[in-house]
Parts: sequence; structure tokens; C-alpha cells
Amino acid sequence: MKRLKKRNNQPKNWKSLLVVFIGFTVTLILSSWLIRGVKASQWDGQGQFGWVIQTEDIKVKIIIPSQKKLLTLIIPNNTMVKVGFGFGEYRLNKVYELGKLENQAGKVLTRTIQEFLGVGIKGWQAGTKSNLSWWDKFRLKWLEALVVSQTESIELKDKAAWQVEYLSDGSLIYRVNQAWLNELVHQKIFDQEVSQEKLTVAVLNASGVDGVADNISRLISNLGIEVRLVSNLAQQDQSEVVISQKNQKDTRTLKKIINSLGIATVRVGDILEYRSDVVVIIGREYTLL
Repeated sequence: MKRLKKRNNQPKNWKSLLVVFIGFTVTLILSSWLIRGVKASQWDGQGQFGWVIQTEDIKVKIIIPSQKKLLTLIIPNNTMVKVGFGFGEYRLNKVYELGKLENQAGKVLTRTIQEFLGVGIKGWQAGTKSNLSWWDKFRLKWLEALVVSQTESIELKDKAAWQVEYLSDGSLIYRVNQAWLNELVHQKIFDQEVSQEKLTVAVLNASGVDGVADNISRLISNLGIEVRLVSNLAQQDQSEVVISQKNQKDTRTLKKIINSLGIATVRVGDILEYRSDVVVIIGREYTLL
């Protein structure tokens, strides 16, 4: 009888072990997925964040948590833009496809929009493709639903600065009054608290590519930071930010610059010759796909 009872318990023990194994495996897979989502995050969850969504038109969303603000700019697909990384001028709806030629479609799209608008863009979504992790999407949705109190959506093709032009084949395109666009972006994302810190910036182009410093200086100015000098420097590989004093690391100004440009290297150095509190050096890696 004892032997029979022991045999009858064996199937139950086997089933229990199977349930435990399946539970452990599911937990392991779920934990791995959660960790990958956090590590792959494009956003720190605190600073200003911009991302582009390619649909019938291009939507650029900029969330500014400190101001509880979400700005959406809707750009016509047939707007002519200067494509990032030296591809030349194309319709906006061709940018993502051009990037595919180098297997860097998202990077080309984000850089193009960043230089076109003069605002930091890190995230992108085109159809089912995106560099935003589940953690990014969750936090952005949560902020949009529960934290943001100011929302504004601007249909840019309705603005006088979007000027209609017809090509020789009869197709319609838009060309943009860049001065007007600069003023619009500056007005919408200007950070008063950053401006009040009154730190000045020099932007030095060490990439070897013409025009890079001008694009970066426009982006920095739009944040509410005074750009005192734009110049060239002997070429170097990596971008970096040089500050005159160690305590500047905790300033809102520096955090905005680093967050918008994604520059990892910050050091204290002698920058007196540049007559600025902060020096942003753009290296060759910024211009490479």
C-alpha cells in the first residue's frame, strides 16, 4: 500500500515541477524584456524630449516636463528640406527612405528634423519601426495623460512661411521661410529658467564639415541660452562640452545642452580665450552615420 501511494504522488510532483519551471521561465523572459526596455530608453524621463512620427505628414512632438507642456508641429510631407549627413535637398517624405540606403533611416530622419527645426530630436517612429522602447512610450503616454497641462498643435502648412511652389512636372512642394521658422521654435521652447542663469556658450566646429556649428548654435539659442561665439577648431574625433567651473555641472543650462545634443563627455578646462562660460566642441563623430 505504501508503494502504491508513493507511485500515485509521482504525477502530482511532476506537474508541480513543470508549473514551477514554466513560471520561472516566464518570469525570466519578462524580466529580461523589462530590463532591455529600460536600457534601450532614449529619454531620461526628466528633460525636454523631442521625437518625430512619420505618418501621412510628419508630426514632431516636443515634451517639456518642467513646463508641463507638449508641443506638436505638423509638417507637410512635401516640404523641401536639407537632409542630414550631406544627402542634399529632398522632399521630407523621402528622408526616411534615403536613410535606408545606409541602414540608418531613423538616424537620418531625426538629424534632418533636428537641423530643420533647431531643436533636439532623439526619438523616431515610422510605421511599426521605432527606436522608442516600451519604457519611453509608457512614460510619454503617462506624462501626456496626467502631467501635461499645456498642449498646442500647429499645422505648419497653414502658415504664410510655408510657400507653395510647383515643379516642372506640376507637383506641389513647400519651401520654408527659415527666419520665420527659427522665431517660431525659439518662442515655443524658450526656457526662462535657463535664460535667467545667464551662462554664455561658444560653439566650436571640430568636425571638418561646414555649417555644423551654425546648426548647433541655433539649437542652443532656441533653448534660451546666449551663444557668444561660433567658430572653427582643429579637427577631433569626439564631441565634448568644456566648462569653466565644476559647479556648472549642476546648472539647468548644461543639462539642457547635454540632453539636447547627447554629448557624453563633460570636463573642466581653461576656456578664457573663448569669452564664454561653456564651450561646446562638435567632433567628427557627430557628422558620421
